[in-house]
Amino acid sequence: MKVNYKFLAVAAISLGLLWSCKKTDDGNTSKKSLAASETEVTLENGYLKFSDQKSFDSISTVLISKQGVDLEAWEARFSGFKSYRTIFKNIQDEYEKVNSSESFQAFKNKYNDLVTIKADSSLTYKFGSPLSALFTNSKGEVKIGEDLKIYTKDGRIISSVNGSKTTQNAMPVPLIGRLFLNTYYNGDSKRRLHIELWYDETTGTDPKQQQGRFYFAVTQEGTKTFGGWGANETDLNFRNIYCPITHQSYHMVNVPVRYDYRLTSYDAKDFKGTFIVDMGRMAGYGQSISGSGSINSRGVPSAPQLDFALARVGSGGWLNPNIPH
Repeated sequence: MKVNYKFLAVAAISLGLLWSCKKTDDGNTSKKSLAASETEVTLENGYLKFSDQKSFDSISTVLISKQGVDLEAWEARFSGFKSYRTIFKNIQDEYEKVNSSESFQAFKNKYNDLVTIKADSSLTYKFGSPLSALFTNSKGEVKIGEDLKIYTKDGRIISSVNGSKTTQNAMPVPLIGRLFLNTYYNGDSKRRLHIELWYDETTGTDPKQQQGRFYFAVTQEGTKTFGGWGANETDLNFRNIYCPITHQSYHMVNVPVRYDYRLTSYDAKDFKGTFIVDMGRMAGYGQSISGSGSINSRGVPSAPQLDFALARVGSGGWLNPNIPH
């Protein structure tokens, strides 16, 4: 099968980014608007159902590029549906009102099944990832064709086709997780910037449909009046990000493929929550990624340059290849 490597035009046009991210795709990534995608996405039993894998691949790519007002307007077209992203954002807003140990305990009891409260009293996802939160519901569900996928609280993905549930089991085992978290504080330690690198990997009923995606998830938080941290509105700045990536494609067995992601300059104004910087979807699975660049915010303007190198080892873990283990 011929693999089509091309510029990820959809996100480049909609975000105005200057990048050179080459990617793989079976067919062309759709350039249509989210409004025109409604015929390929329906609401079924409280979760979104995408007509097939190709539609999910193209529409989910556009969803990433529509963070903010456009994404919320698209989601509102499905009456009765709220994405986990929206639910998490609303919970964050309610968390800002917590101002006593009693209200904190009440909040914890109310949302224990939806969010995790970390040791420093900040909030994080209970299941899935920043990417899956765009299209899953409060139960971590999304349907692609006849494959109902459930992102579980123990880090697995359950696939249910025609009522038969199986845990995804491709070779290598699909991996979803945060590869690193860097946290930077401003001078008075009242603002902090989280810069996370994530890798999401999924597959369909055929392991050769396995796909991987690297992305940054960036959030600014501010100190709260009651013992913790909450999401904080800010301007985010991305400069000179360069990430060489290699992956193993099922279409070219034993031949690692390299592509380069570049983001010269981009600003996200007055953004609250987790901002995703997508580095492209690839057929097969990721093997290594390295990178450098500057990511800053209005509240934490002096975060140092980001430099990292990671390689996949064993059954799916990631290590810094420059450090002996």
